[in-house]
Amino acid sequence: MKSRSGSKLIVGCMTGTSIDGIDVALVEVNGQFPDLQVRFIRGVSADLGELAAQLKAFANGSTLTAAEVTRLAYDLGRTHVSAISEFLYEDSPDLIVLHGQTIFHRPPLSWQMINPWPVAHNFGCDILFDLRGADLAAGGEGAPITPLADFILFRDESKPRIIVNFGGFINYTYLPAGNSYSKGSIKEWIAEVRGGDVSICNQLLDRISRELLKQPFDFGGLTAKSGTTNNQAVADLLARLRPSSTKIKSLGTGDEAFGWLEFYKSKLPPQDILKSACVAIAQTLAETLAPLGKVELYGAGGGMNNRELIEQISRITGQTVQSTEVLRIPPQFREAVEIAILGECSRTGVQITLPRITGAKSSAISYCSIVQEK
Repeated sequence: MKSRSGSKLIVGCMTGTSIDGIDVALVEVNGQFPDLQVRFIRGVSADLGELAAQLKAFANGSTLTAAEVTRLAYDLGRTHVSAISEFLYEDSPDLIVLHGQTIFHRPPLSWQMINPWPVAHNFGCDILFDLRGADLAAGGEGAPITPLADFILFRDESKPRIIVNFGGFINYTYLPAGNSYSKGSIKEWIAEVRGGDVSICNQLLDRISRELLKQPFDFGGLTAKSGTTNNQAVADLLARLRPSSTKIKSLGTGDEAFGWLEFYKSKLPPQDILKSACVAIAQTLAETLAPLGKVELYGAGGGMNNRELIEQISRITGQTVQSTEVLRIPPQFREAVEIAILGECSRTGVQITLPRITGAKSSAISYCSIVQEK
């Protein structure tokens, strides 16, 4: 399929904090912000292979030479080329947007590693990357960056909604209903969008699985489901995850939660540790969302496959967690789709971060880094 007159084909690529693969989405966009019309065409998830272990080690503080760092960024760019090529077929994208791999995040310092030039060379279209940099330069946290894209994709005129991403960390976006705003007051509507980071999620659950089960993750949350909740373990983890424990979110490392795992892994069986972790994560999310009231709750990200986690959230909040699939966006590709949307917005001069959410002290430039080779 070629892009039709007035529409664009955009590829969005996302590598999350779990550092377990690349999600690639192809979307068709029509119109202009804020009435951008987006159609998800297809997506693919590609394994990072040997790069995963190298990136995880580097992100966790291993020392590399300048040559090794350069090679890692180049290889990540080449891996993106392979992932994109795998599903493009005859399509010719107008824009490819690369999130890159978060190696370090301690605002105002942050690094989404990738060498974009292999992608530019292979596809001959605009390549946009470094989506967080402008917000960081303006004094913001650079995260979360998805609320504006959530607004474009999921807002409803009559019903408020909450979109929750269950990735390496949990973040959410609250989208108010639009019928309380006068016609034409789209800026007022956007100004009332809320969002933020909540707590560690798959980073902890997957680490428990790797260390104690010797498998990459708890398939379907079945091991957690077979466990028994340990109230003391839940209380100890909650103390580390609650909003007062800001380091776990601003550092993006999960050190506090990993310390909890080190303490309990010799005291409890794996299934009880996983169960207790699911309960604590669910409780933290419930406390974060409670002030927003009972509204439609939609989930995306890999954590949606952990049925025990999702069931605990439903039990504690009293709300059903629906998949973004019912809103025509597959949960595993929501972030990749939104990276594509943010790239198009940035390319057309729209500031993609919301200062009220990221804490930016001034307007962030709208244009991110872009390379082009044709």
